[in-house]
Amino acid sequence: MKNTIKHSIAAAGVCAAGILLLPTEALAKKPGVLEGKPVVVDRLELRKFRAQITPMIGMSLSQPFVHKGMVGANVRFDFTDWIGVRASFMYGVINVDSKLLKALNSPGALPEGSANNNIDTYDGMPGPFRPNDQLDNPAPLHGDFKAGLTRLQYTGSVDLAFTPFSGKLGLFSSLFTEYDIYIFGGFGFAGWQQHYPGAQTTSELLQIANTSDPNGVGYCQAGMAGTNSECLLHPVKADGGFRAGGSFGAGLHLFITDWVALNPEVHDIIVAHNDAGLNATITDVPPVVSNKLSGDRVIRHNATFNLGVTFYLPPKAKRSRLEQKLRKKRRSKQWFEEIFDEDYLHTLPFMTPQQTEREVAFLLDALELPQGGRVLDIGCGYGRHAMEIAARGHRTVGLDLSLPLLIRATDAARRVGVNVDFVHGDMRDMTFDAEFEGAYCYFTTFGYFDDDTNRRVAAGICRSLKPGGRFVLDLINRDYLVGDLPTRVWWQGDGCVVLEEVDFNYFTSRLQVQRQIILEDGRQLEQEISIRAYSLHEIGKVLHHAGFRVLEVSGGLDLRGRFYGNESRQLLVVAEKKSEPSALP
Repeated sequence: MKNTIKHSIAAAGVCAAGILLLPTEALAKKPGVLEGKPVVVDRLELRKFRAQITPMIGMSLSQPFVHKGMVGANVRFDFTDWIGVRASFMYGVINVDSKLLKALNSPGALPEGSANNNIDTYDGMPGPFRPNDQLDNPAPLHGDFKAGLTRLQYTGSVDLAFTPFSGKLGLFSSLFTEYDIYIFGGFGFAGWQQHYPGAQTTSELLQIANTSDPNGVGYCQAGMAGTNSECLLHPVKADGGFRAGGSFGAGLHLFITDWVALNPEVHDIIVAHNDAGLNATITDVPPVVSNKLSGDRVIRHNATFNLGVTFYLPPKAKRSRLEQKLRKKRRSKQWFEEIFDEDYLHTLPFMTPQQTEREVAFLLDALELPQGGRVLDIGCGYGRHAMEIAARGHRTVGLDLSLPLLIRATDAARRVGVNVDFVHGDMRDMTFDAEFEGAYCYFTTFGYFDDDTNRRVAAGICRSLKPGGRFVLDLINRDYLVGDLPTRVWWQGDGCVVLEEVDFNYFTSRLQVQRQIILEDGRQLEQEISIRAYSLHEIGKVLHHAGFRVLEVSGGLDLRGRFYGNESRQLLVVAEKKSEPSALP
């Protein structure tokens, strides 16, 4: 029984805080445990009837001339766990010239107009003028190009969103989280503005009135100078303003908690646009810029990569009906009488010999046993500590209620050649009387019962010790836990996947653990665990009334004699049996 809360309780205080993760050795090497099996047994409805608000930053992916850094947000509401509606808006705040634009702006890339050119056809008229050696160059003047160039300024959309994929994701072989993958599509829009505000085309500088109607009066006429060749042969017209079109994209939610998720996505707004404001229709004679889809606009993909943090409202997700039905089942036995069977052995992680040696070194140093002294392991489980202590020359008795764990412990002791007296019994009914120089209860095995029964167990442990005998108690610190709950933890065992959700009852100070086990043979198990969490002052009173004197409190194996309140995960209490125990209430 001693490893019962190794996963659930350690994970409760540690997984959310990121301090203690299940060891990589705990992950089974067998592939495909979940193949063909339902991934979700106890499922939270993370989307149904919940609103999402996602502040975002983004970067354009498909702009040929100006890359755009954007900020904005999207909001979403889901009617079921897989379909909803959303709206988004992103506004450009950073402009980065592309390599293409930098090349076009480099000296000599485009013809430069001069303010005056005595041999040009517009002698004596205001410039700019195209040099004679550039008269056959089809490219616009550099100034005209800058006047016609537009950049993306904002995008937005209203979409229908689908979430076809959701489940559990493992990160770095130890961190696990909920995720979903969604796609969306609908109405999109985008807006452009001049990249070089205030830049004017040659036609604008010369105040040519008619630049778009070849059949109209004064088409491309620059006053007394006559027809302007830049207007006639190299027309430019900036294509700014609002565009409507289509929207589609896809994204991913990586849940940090039930109400916060990391949200990367790719979003594409498809509209018609003429980026450089130039004539692109070779059949036009003379060339005319027509900024419409049937003219010089082309279909443009305006894709952006966005990264945001999604906040869900209401913050607490509802549980599926399946889970609610499971929880209504009446149990004929206490949880600790049910879960420690052969299947439980599959959920145990592999603990390294080095970890066992560190823990045993702490125990023996704290217990100060005489050579060959007799020591009691309460809730010994499969005997990991008991065997190591016996190997160091002490007479060890291991007590546990679980026959499957005791059978495994007995076999293991026989294989390694150590002598441990494993006893099948209930810690509530111990009858030992002053038989041991030391005792220990490790890995939060204390606290399974109600408060009165827990006090009776403590008294029984004290009664089993000789006067002056020491007791080491390992618990999870209640004051540490409350700041990190509720939380979820999952791990892969030997041919199974274990999923746990841990919450805290503040009225009873009990951890409530909902555990689901998916076995590779297709079976699915649901288990409930409830254990009393103690603060230091509470467990101190329990031990005092049981007949102990507290000698030392540590916050961990590496913090011998040091305890930092709610910053210490563990409560490692070393107590000594008083010569004259206090009268029990």
